[in-house]
Amino acid sequence: MTSAFHRRPDLLAAGVREHELRRRLRTGELVRLRRGHYLAERPTGPEQWHRARALAAAPDLAPDAVLSHVTAAVLHGLPVWDLPLDRVHSTRPRRSGARVGRFAHVHAAQLDPDEVVEVDGARVTSVARTLADVGRSAPFEQAVVVADAALHRHLVSREELDAALARGTRRPGTPAADRALRFAAAGSMSVGESRSRVAMHLAGLPAPVLQWPVVTAAAWWWARSTSDGRGSAASASSTGA
Repeated sequence: MTSAFHRRPDLLAAGVREHELRRRLRTGELVRLRRGHYLAERPTGPEQWHRARALAAAPDLAPDAVLSHVTAAVLHGLPVWDLPLDRVHSTRPRRSGARVGRFAHVHAAQLDPDEVVEVDGARVTSVARTLADVGRSAPFEQAVVVADAALHRHLVSREELDAALARGTRRPGTPAADRALRFAAAGSMSVGESRSRVAMHLAGLPAPVLQWPVVTAAAWWWARSTSDGRGSAASASSTGA
């Protein structure tokens, strides 16, 4: 979603009167995003609301702050299944000063220049750093879902993930992040497939063979992640005759 933001001072400066602003909000021509910030259209889901709030908050962050953690994952277009989206997360490169407010969570941690990228005009942690941060702060299953998607879309390499983890070996949660990111696999094509892999792992079942090829007389089929290639149940999709 790339809807333009409208700030109250800008609208008033452009000649929009108070009663006209209230009318636009009442009729839905404008949608209130946060105090003094409006959108021209309503976001379609929680991720889009979070994205809009993050981009609206970005100009008001401290000069050294970078959007991070689950917020960065949303901005990179990654699935954030079952992760809270009530606060915009950012990181400042300092040893102290972390705080949690009603709408914002500010983290304090080392942040190297090459771990920062730009997304829609906002400074955001790189995909590799984002996955490391999510792995440190989110439960195993949720972290795997995000990492699987990034690997599947070729947004990050295994080497980049290893490097991101190596930079923060002393940060809290790094062992958990290491477990989740090492478990992540590029072959998972959806949230459901990632969750199935995690469920099988936790149940002590053999690791599935992702995208197992099945040949029939009519078509090639690819068994999805619920198949271990040894006769267990599988969902499948056809790639054509």
